[in-house]
Amino acid sequence: MISLIQKDFLIAKRMTLSVAMLAVALPLFLTWVGGDIVLPASVVLAMMSILLTMMLMTTIDQEEEKYPKARALLTTVGYRRATHVLHRYVLVTLAFLYCTLVYTVESLVVTTLALPTALDLAFAAFSFFLMASLYLALVTKFGARAGQYIMMAVILAISLGPVILSTFHVKLNLGFVQSFSSGVFTFVLIVAGALGVILSLAISLSIDQKKEL
Repeated sequence: MISLIQKDFLIAKRMTLSVAMLAVALPLFLTWVGGDIVLPASVVLAMMSILLTMMLMTTIDQEEEKYPKARALLTTVGYRRATHVLHRYVLVTLAFLYCTLVYTVESLVVTTLALPTALDLAFAAFSFFLMASLYLALVTKFGARAGQYIMMAVILAISLGPVILSTFHVKLNLGFVQSFSSGVFTFVLIVAGALGVILSLAISLSIDQKKEL
């Protein structure tokens, strides 16, 4: 599996380097734009990890689509079909862990970046893996073009979401969250996120087994 992950990084080498640098630059850019406002760690981490991972995965998928016989060749030399599917889930997990590490280190030295709590990390992980699971299942079913559409939707949501909420004076009522302790809510988010990934993985494995190589 490690060799498959290395293969993905190599075929999208430029994008991999770009994502690595953007993960460092993006939180700093947001603090510069926000001025003295302390940005919520959960929101910043969720947005940056989703956006950057989608950028990386769509590039990898587009590159692999140029060589349709490569997957069949790798399968014939010993890489099981299930391993091909599973390694993609491992890849997005590594991307999220990298973004989390970079953000956490920067939050220790930049005062306008909030240091993430366990609840912040759980919320960011839940949001990230929900989107990543949807992406991976749809791309497995419909190919790289589906990934491009999801990427466009993510960019529009991140760019226009706050504006739409402000323009139409949409208020999110999160009062029910206060009825839970932070520990309980953190646990619920982790369990929900894990179940979403497991379901997505099962669906992707089922779809992949039925595809012709």
